[in-house]
Amino acid sequence: MFYEVKNFHEVAIPTMINIIDRTYRRTPFHSIITRIYDCWGNCCADNSNSENVKQKRCGHRMDLTRDDIRQTLIAILESQATYLTKKNNTV
Repeated sequence: MFYEVKNFHEVAIPTMINIIDRTYRRTPFHSIITRIYDCWGNCCADNSNSENVKQKRCGHRMDLTRDDIRQTLIAILESQATYLTKKNNTV
């Protein structure tokens, strides 16, 4: 459906998440989805910085051609991998 009307993921994904939430929630007042309030959207913007990458879950605006952005992402992923390795070794 979204492909046929050439809809971008900034509209399609939140719409699909909303449909899933409203389909499976147990009451009209209790969402099963943690809201993605920190999505900064706009995949084509070029004004992101390393602090944005550290603070936001959604990576729409990461320009991976920039060395500072790429190095920040690598550092985050390495940190998470180290944490997961430590967790798995203690279990």
